[in-house]
Amino acid sequence: MRALHFFGSSGKLRGVLAFYPVHPTSLTAKNRLISGDNKGYAEFLLEDELTNVTVAIGITNAGDVSPNRVDNGKTLIESAEVLGERQYDTLSSLIKGPSELIQGSVVANLSYVDFSNVKLKGVQATPDNPYADRTCPAVVGQNFAAGTEDGRGPSMFTEGNLKGNALFKAIGTVIKPTPKWVQDCQHTNKKPLFAVGLMEPTPWVPNTLPVQIVKIGQLAIAVNFETTTMAGRRIRNTIKTELASAGVTEVELAAISNAYAQYVTTKEEYLTQNYEGASTLFGPNQLAAVQQELTRVAASVVDPSVPLDVGPTPMQIDRTSLITMQTGV
Repeated sequence: MRALHFFGSSGKLRGVLAFYPVHPTSLTAKNRLISGDNKGYAEFLLEDELTNVTVAIGITNAGDVSPNRVDNGKTLIESAEVLGERQYDTLSSLIKGPSELIQGSVVANLSYVDFSNVKLKGVQATPDNPYADRTCPAVVGQNFAAGTEDGRGPSMFTEGNLKGNALFKAIGTVIKPTPKWVQDCQHTNKKPLFAVGLMEPTPWVPNTLPVQIVKIGQLAIAVNFETTTMAGRRIRNTIKTELASAGVTEVELAAISNAYAQYVTTKEEYLTQNYEGASTLFGPNQLAAVQQELTRVAASVVDPSVPLDVGPTPMQIDRTSLITMQTGV
């Protein structure tokens, strides 16, 4: 866990922003009420202890980290409380312990990227792999429907199934056929469920997404996707290397911020096609594209004279034309 402390001009603690990689899904999909889950409970406990201090706990790279351990409570509420208390205990100790003063400039740069068509620098396509040098139009794999350990989907789907389901292949084909070249680009291990990035008249997911780095003294915060543990580790290492000359020694990920387009996994995780890999929309090279684009943004953070292309305009949706299937609580 990492915690930032914010003090007022009088020196009094006014806010705490922490990062801890665990899903706030203790209550699971069975819950039908608004809740802050385990993180909200931890925030509640610490705000009650400190008084007049605002506390927020971010999710960071928790894409494959479940809160539902075998030693949790007997009910969903108890489980949320158990995980919340653990986060609260750790954060409370951090606040009372030694800390490092953040010093230096504040810089924030952002660029929009069409992740359905990122060309990777220094990578060559081959006859055996003509799409090795690029990302792909967004496709969600069939194993997405299998769900996770925290919430299983229909029993006909299983994580890691590389054969696919003929019925759902037919359903996906009827709704929107996935072009052969897109299937090849996504790798044969991923069996398409829906080509969500090619839906008409409006894609079901955004293809153009923000890539942002915020540098606060020796700390850098990067924003992009819902990352798995190892994908997040690789992103951190990339950013730390690129920003070392600017004095950055610590890197944190503010996952699922600014926009959302599901997961990013390592290529190794992608090829296994568990839930997270099937939810990595832009193909097996998505992590490499994320690292490349963050490197591009980082260059302009280090040297403001380096031009940064703002990128394409993100999709704008007329919300008045949308149809909702939410029935309310």
